[in-house]
Amino acid sequence: ENIPLFKQYLQMNDIYNELTEFHLIVYSINLSIYICYYLRITNKQLRDNLSKELNKLIETINDKNYKYKEFLYIAKLEQKFILKNINLDKGISKNRALLENIFSLFVTINNKVPIFIVGKPGCSKSLSVQLIIKAMKGNSSNNSFFKTLPKIIVNSYQGSMGSTSSGVLNIFIKARNILKNIKNKLDKEKNISMIFFDEMGLAEYSPNNPLKVIHSELEYDL
Repeated sequence: ENIPLFKQYLQMNDIYNELTEFHLIVYSINLSIYICYYLRITNKQLRDNLSKELNKLIETINDKNYKYKEFLYIAKLEQKFILKNINLDKGISKNRALLENIFSLFVTINNKVPIFIVGKPGCSKSLSVQLIIKAMKGNSSNNSFFKTLPKIIVNSYQGSMGSTSSGVLNIFIKARNILKNIKNKLDKEKNISMIFFDEMGLAEYSPNNPLKVIHSELEYDL
C-alpha cells in the first residue's frame, strides 16, 4: 500500500540491489511461506523436511541471476538486517529465537496482523517485544531505518488468574480510542496502536473466562 516507503526500504537493504520484478515476486513468495507456515512449525525435523522440499523447488528456477537458492537464506538476511538496525544492550545474544521473534513481530505489527508467540520461559518472547517497541518510535527513533516506519503506541495488559473479560475488552477499547482521537489522517497513518497482552497463558486459567472476548476483538474491522 505504501509504495514510496517500500522503495525506500529496498534501497536501505543491500540484498535488494539490482532487484528485478521476477526476483521480487520470488522473494515475496519465499518470505510469505516462511512467516505463514515455516515459523508455525514447532518440530525441528518437520521444519528441516519443509526446507529441503522447498530447496528442491527453488533449484528448478531457470534464472542464472537468481542468487539465493536456499529457502531459509532470504529470511535470515531479512532477520539480520532488521536486528542490525536495533540497538541491543550488551549481553543480548542474537540467537535463533530472538531473530525469529523480532522478524515475526516486525512483519505482523507493520501489517497490523495479530500474532501469538508461544514458548517456554527464556526464549526471548518479552525481550523481543521490548526491543521492537524501543526501536519503532517513528520520527523519534535513533535509527534512520525505523524513522521511515510508524510509531508504536503500546497498550499493555498483564494476564493473570484474576483477569476478567471486561478488563481485556477495555484494553482493546483504549487502543482503538487512541487512533480515533488522532484527527489528522496522515498523523494516524504514522502511528500504530498496539496491544501487548503479556502472560495470556495465565489468563486462560482465570475462572472469569476472560479470553472469550478475544476472537471478536481480533476480527474487528476498522
